[in-house]
Amino acid sequence: MTATDAAPGVDRILPDGCADVIIDLGASPHAFVVGTMSTALLTPRAGRVEMFGIRFRPGAAFPFLGVPLREITDRRVPLDGLWGARADRLIDAVIHGHVERVLTPPRTAREDEIVPQAVALFRQARGGVAVRDVAAALGLGERRLNRAFDRCVGLSPKGFARVMRFREVYQQVQRGAVVPWTRMAGDAGYADQPHLIREFQALAGLTPAQYAAERGVRFVQYGEKGEG
Repeated sequence: MTATDAAPGVDRILPDGCADVIIDLGASPHAFVVGTMSTALLTPRAGRVEMFGIRFRPGAAFPFLGVPLREITDRRVPLDGLWGARADRLIDAVIHGHVERVLTPPRTAREDEIVPQAVALFRQARGGVAVRDVAAALGLGERRLNRAFDRCVGLSPKGFARVMRFREVYQQVQRGAVVPWTRMAGDAGYADQPHLIREFQALAGLTPAQYAAERGVRFVQYGEKGEG
């Protein structure tokens, strides 16, 4: 991503279950990891920005990073603190256009193979499925599923489902949806309109209408009494 003379401001990055490696290609190139987020991350924006990002699907970062994802949840960590000199090799590979030579898919441990299956079930249900049902579908105990998610995702299965449900709502807001709050809440699996708004505010840092206004999205809702 390259942006020239970006206006001063703040970018709001919403949780989506993913972890990232970001290479800042500015005057002093460096790389850092953004762990899986349980709430919005605000990053300052100004001047010229030149970055290269590697986004890992939910559950896919652990074999590459070599650290349990729970240890870096909601954190920004220098990559050389995890990789040592290998971080410099990745930066050099990005600059010279041969990232695939440095970032190759590692072998996946058997314990970690259950995570993509569980992630797929949560995503298919848009977060609207109980953890016990996902565990049962995979022939696992809930404890084992929790351990695997701590290690590979950085969120508990319940926390990941919460983010998937939230994701369904904020994508509708981004599209400028015209849907009553109560219907949107029901479709996404929230108890009611106030529940939806509380959860959105907890994960995004503002209400759905405030988020739409921040992004310049025309977002019309009926019966907005529940939003303060």
